Amino acid sequence: MTAVRGPRWKLIHELAAERWVLYDLERDPGETADLWGDNSLLRLGYSYQGHLRDWEGEARFHGPPERLDLDSEAREGLRSLGYVK
Repeated sequence: MTAVRGPRWKLIHELAAERWVLYDLERDPGETADLWGDNSLLRLGYSYQGHLRDWEGEARFHGPPERLDLDSEAREGLRSLGYVK
């Protein structure tokens, strides 16, 4: 997954499923309501999508990130947030 975030909006790109998810963090801080299909937000969504695709292209050009060695506290914090199993 990759994501781009502004003060109010967050767009997530689920790469494996080629799925886009847009959240209004001001109204939905728990990120429960996907707004990607909302026609009134198309311009905003595509703007964020363009920024994220640019970044993804740069990341592919520079290769994968270096492996990070996390201590047990950091790993547990990520696990509690659902990022690590």
